Amino acid sequence: MNSIRKATLLSLAQRYVSFVIQLASSIVLARLLSPSETGVFSLAAAIVSIAQLLRDFGIGEYVVQEKNLTQDRLRSVFGVSLAIAWSLAALIFLSADLIAAHYHEAGLRTVVRVLALNFVLLPIGTTTFALLTRQMAFKEIFWIQTASIVIGAALAVFLAWNGHSYMSLAWSSVASSLTTVLALTILRPAETLILPRFSGLREIGLFGGTVTTGRFLDQLSRRAPDILIAQGLGFHAVGINSKSTSLLDTFQDFFVSGISRVATPAFAQTHHADGDTISAYLKAIHTLAVFPLVFFLLLALLAEPLVLTLFGRAWLGAVPLLQIGSIGGMLAAPYFLAPSLLTAHGRVREILQIQVVGGVLYLVALFFAAQQSLIAVALAGVFGSAIRIGMLQRTLQKSFGLGLARLLAACRNNLVIAAITTLLTTPVLFAYDGTTARALLTLAAAAAVSLTAFATCIVCFNHPLVDEIRGLRQKKLRLS
Repeated sequence: MNSIRKATLLSLAQRYVSFVIQLASSIVLARLLSPSETGVFSLAAAIVSIAQLLRDFGIGEYVVQEKNLTQDRLRSVFGVSLAIAWSLAALIFLSADLIAAHYHEAGLRTVVRVLALNFVLLPIGTTTFALLTRQMAFKEIFWIQTASIVIGAALAVFLAWNGHSYMSLAWSSVASSLTTVLALTILRPAETLILPRFSGLREIGLFGGTVTTGRFLDQLSRRAPDILIAQGLGFHAVGINSKSTSLLDTFQDFFVSGISRVATPAFAQTHHADGDTISAYLKAIHTLAVFPLVFFLLLALLAEPLVLTLFGRAWLGAVPLLQIGSIGGMLAAPYFLAPSLLTAHGRVREILQIQVVGGVLYLVALFFAAQQSLIAVALAGVFGSAIRIGMLQRTLQKSFGLGLARLLAACRNNLVIAAITTLLTTPVLFAYDGTTARALLTLAAAAAVSLTAFATCIVCFNHPLVDEIRGLRQKKLRLS
């Protein structure tokens, strides 16, 4: 338990550091790049990110969940990673002209070709990174990813300041990838110093193909708005939507990914030892689901002063999109670790089914919404979230006997705490008058009030977080 707690804290610490750095660079870049310039890079990144999922090919999940991970299997994993990634790099590079011509934007050609370099670099360290995750070596992962994000953010701001427009973001991405590969080369475990192997690929192919297909559809659902909005509403709308999406994804990138990166190997270890993973899941939700509920309620409440303070008046079109998108985030709170639970049990086919059905229905709704308005696009996103959540609940019930009533019971106090925290924070909006100075004052007051209210609530409701905090304090006292 202590090792899991330590790994979780390290993973969250890395996400926190990354969040702070990315937020700071985003604030600066929002004032150096226009929505249209941001839109060009966002569209290129959206197109390339779909291929990125094919590059990953479920390698990390396979290494984490495989019980008998031999040296030959590691070599085969490395071989699969190189073959797929370098093939995709060539395909992306050659497709750049067609992409630029289709969207009538010459800048897309250069951005796409620069982003293709990531596919050459990253597979060199994929196997090493997956093995570090399996071993829960999150101290090493912390330093690798922190160095990557610092160098990438610094280069993006430097290049944008010197007038390199959307290319500053493209070269920043490559710099981050190069830093990651170099750091992994230095810190790699001895067993990853191997040559690739191109035999015995059937098992990896079946597992990776299933995971990749599902992730491909999931990422397509996340990136399709930029692609469809560019055609229906223009690059300015792409930029506004991408800014909204980046804030909505903050919780996913900062908290959920940090927790799930530990949860998947932790659930897998419990499963391999024939332990009760459902009790572990409910305990995790009972402890952690309060965070997404508080985050998305406060985000909806403070969307306008937040956007004005961080990005400026030119980006206020993102406010209603944030408020609508927060609904989907709150609905998903009891299920944010469900993919980790299913992956730990090797139930990747169930995940694929959810992603296929949910993704297709969402894309149909999105296609029509992108012809109307950004509000319609945001509503389509909530519709897609609701479909996937319903299917996740059905899968949890069918696979583990975990009913909705039992899951909601684990979240009941979390919802009450989130509602009280938000209600007590609401009066600070009376200080907001639409100016940047008052927006900053409102956010500062909201932070003080919400933190006080949240801390008071978790104590009054005897929330499990109190025990975690006490445990950390006692450990610190013993160490001192």
